[in-house]
Amino acid sequence: MNTTLHRRRRKHIDATIFVDATLAPIATHNESEFAQSFLERSRIPTKGRARRKRKEEAAEESEEFQKAVEAENALQEELKQFTNENNFAFVVEKAYTYEHELEEEKRRVDEEIAAKKAAEKEARRKARHEKRRAEKKARKEPEYNRTEDWVAATTLVTTGQGTSFASSVPPTEKSNSSFASSILATEKSFTPLRDEDLERMPRVSVSRNAGSALNCFYLEDYVGSSDSLGELLHVCGQEAVLPFEDIDVKWEVRAKLGEGVYGEVYLARWDGKQDIAVKVIPFHGDDNSSSTVKFNGELLKSPRSMLPEIVMTRELSSLREGTTDRTDGFVELQNAFVVQGEYPQQLTKNWQQYAKQRGSENDPPSTYSAPQQLYLLLCLGVAGHDLENFPVKSDKEAASIFTQVAFSLMVAEHAMEFEHRDLHVGNVLVSRENVPDVISYSFEGCEYRFATHGVKATIIDFTNSRMRKEATVICVDLEMDPDLFDGAGDYQFDIYRMMREHNKGNWRTFEQRSNLMWMHYIATKVFDGGKNTKLKRQLKKFVKATANMLQYNAISEYIISDEFVPIFGLVDEN
Repeated sequence: MNTTLHRRRRKHIDATIFVDATLAPIATHNESEFAQSFLERSRIPTKGRARRKRKEEAAEESEEFQKAVEAENALQEELKQFTNENNFAFVVEKAYTYEHELEEEKRRVDEEIAAKKAAEKEARRKARHEKRRAEKKARKEPEYNRTEDWVAATTLVTTGQGTSFASSVPPTEKSNSSFASSILATEKSFTPLRDEDLERMPRVSVSRNAGSALNCFYLEDYVGSSDSLGELLHVCGQEAVLPFEDIDVKWEVRAKLGEGVYGEVYLARWDGKQDIAVKVIPFHGDDNSSSTVKFNGELLKSPRSMLPEIVMTRELSSLREGTTDRTDGFVELQNAFVVQGEYPQQLTKNWQQYAKQRGSENDPPSTYSAPQQLYLLLCLGVAGHDLENFPVKSDKEAASIFTQVAFSLMVAEHAMEFEHRDLHVGNVLVSRENVPDVISYSFEGCEYRFATHGVKATIIDFTNSRMRKEATVICVDLEMDPDLFDGAGDYQFDIYRMMREHNKGNWRTFEQRSNLMWMHYIATKVFDGGKNTKLKRQLKKFVKATANMLQYNAISEYIISDEFVPIFGLVDEN
């Protein structure tokens, strides 16, 4: 701004000088002409009538001279005033032009600085990645990249004698007399694995042997070879890889629903009967035939790195059939296939249409499509729109969504020590179609029923999640992705750092508090009200009800507190 003022002032001064310099010769010329005439006519004889006559003429000419000078001065003042007025308008116009140019220049410089910072950040990320690779190579440890889930993640954890370290405590006999007492009794009966137990658990690396593979509950009846593709086929219930065209003829792909770092999601009609959401994830085989192929700048995932997501999705989906602990709040896994071949034409067509209408950050399928390319297809239930784009219409809908997500997490925590670890608004789907009036949950043998108010919430995407079943712990080491903790601009990124601070970077341990953190994040979104002023006023009581959530240690503690009462009052079936 100082520069602008300086330039404006300087232009005004220059213009003024220019005007004065133009008028000066006019004034000087007229004054010298009259003076010369006056002096010449003043040289008259000192005697006689001629002398007197000349004196009179000189006096008359002197008066004319004074009048001419005064007239000239008046004209000069008038010209100055006129010129200055017009010059001011000229200067103002020029100053506006210069200010606009300065703003454009500042914007251009800011964009250059932002681009430079982004490039530097990417360079630092690559440098850290290369440094980790070099360190692991020096230590001769297994090397992981961004697409490799931490397979201490699939690790697991029986000893050679088959001893489980999970404590076995009989359930406390609970009274159904009150909502809070039953929740509290459940908490007393729940004993998670201790840190010292986890330290005794053997790690399973990428190069694990067949014996250790058999320790995993999902491979108990596996009798094939120890290659990771064989294990993935077993989990999917297949004996061999299927041609992609065999599956392609069974569905009618209607649209692309969305995309992720590792794949695409499409809406399809299966066998002309049922709508499904199909997640298509390319990966490479054990023979590394496509291990150099990249998707979104990353190497394709390996068969073993696919296991955590499919196993976790299946186990969480199975909670809808549970008895002691039951919820249908997690996306339903209807089927899973391992296929091979070119990317089907109808998928490609829908991908291109999506990219044209909404844009895409993913590489097009043509970058990795090939006759030998492998894919994992996860066929999931259709569960609505993500919470980020779902218009909440009332305080009752908001209370119902919040309660459903909270109880689903609470049930999964107790059933399998589950932590989602990435429950942003894109991973909660909400639907208004075919929603029952009442929804029920079973938590440690007790049933809880709530009014839905016409909305159904479903939790998806377990890429970063953690769970335990029997002696098997499945998790992802988020320390392998340090950029995850550098994000800014939304409360979501603060949650990642809060989780890390709480667990001290040990992602194998079970920390109920992480789910509570994400519920507090969900509360800030679902109870916001957006631009709807009336809804904002209605939701104000819920903002107060969830403001102190983080003072508790678990969702179950918050649920039985007095602060949950305003929310519970709107969803209570009675």
